[in-house]
Amino acid sequence: MLPESVMEGAEVVGHWSGLRPGRRGGCRLEIGQDSDGLGRPIVHCYGHGGAGVTCSWGCADEVVVLAQKAVATPMLPSTSRSEPRAH
Repeated sequence: MLPESVMEGAEVVGHWSGLRPGRRGGCRLEIGQDSDGLGRPIVHCYGHGGAGVTCSWGCADEVVVLAQKAVATPMLPSTSRSEPRAH
């Protein structure tokens, strides 16, 4: 940390706040129905709102369980995403 004297007389040029978005109905914590287009499953874990830090430990444990299930069940490449164009 800097000594207080270093910041003495410093101009405040703005304020900023980090937002923690939430979702209606709670967080999304699940294996998605689609793959990433390359056959790899997607585990979703977001939308915790202001409780993200509080929920992180339990959600991380659940993400591990879901990821283990996801890789144990191979998926076909998704047809809902566009394939890269050949040049």
